[in-house]
Amino acid sequence: MTSAVHAEGADLEAIERQVAGKGLREARRVLAPLGCALFIDVTAPLSALADSWLQTLELLRDVSHVRDCAVAEWMSLLGGVEEDGSFTLDVARFLAVPA
Repeated sequence: MTSAVHAEGADLEAIERQVAGKGLREARRVLAPLGCALFIDVTAPLSALADSWLQTLELLRDVSHVRDCAVAEWMSLLGGVEEDGSFTLDVARFLAVPA
C-alpha cells in the first residue's frame, strides 16, 4: 500500500487492484490443495455519496488507505487470482451495519 502513497500521477485504483491481486496470489500459492480461505473486509457502497463518505472516513482513520473495493471488484479479484486457476467462491455473505 505504501507504493500507492508515493505514486504521483498514477491511477490509485489500478495500484490498489495490483496490490490486492498480489496478496490474493500469495494467499492462493500458500493455500493447501482443497484448502479454504476466509476474506473479510469493508466493501464500498453502491451509492456514490455513501462511497465518498466511507472513503473519507477510512482516509481519516488510516492515511495509507487507498480505497475500499465494491463487492463486484472483490468478486473480480477473487476470480482472477492466477492464470491457471482462481478461488472458487462457495459462499458469499454480505452483512450490513445496522443503521
